[in-house]
Amino acid sequence: MVHRTTLATLFAAMSFATSTASAHLITFDDLTDNGNGTAISNGYSGLDWDNFNVLNTVGLIPSGFVNGTASFANIAFNDQANPTTISSSTGFNLLSGKFTGAWNDGLQIDAVAFSSADIYSTSFTVNSTSASDIVI
Repeated sequence: MVHRTTLATLFAAMSFATSTASAHLITFDDLTDNGNGTAISNGYSGLDWDNFNVLNTVGLIPSGFVNGTASFANIAFNDQANPTTISSSTGFNLLSGKFTGAWNDGLQIDAVAFSSADIYSTSFTVNSTSASDIVI
């Protein structure tokens, strides 16, 4: 069971599927953005979010923000291109995500997940022109 996932995302737009007993797609569509990106509160979808904001992408055409949307118009992104953390005291499995670079192509994302017994890491490259569906 994964307890913490760290994503150095460089303004990547994301949607997550998480699993404890069954998959749960997180789209961020039920969150409200103040127009400049609004911090995602701890407890959202049962997880703790550090340095993640929600952004409504309407009006950001063209951009990787728009290309990263999974359903309606909201995405999550890392604030100021700083590293981010998603964690839970009860554990979770990050199954997959939809990632883009907001404005630049060729951005590398490094994801590290760990529990008390295991460490997993992967890296992948994203572009602003289309989302990369990554299975973790």
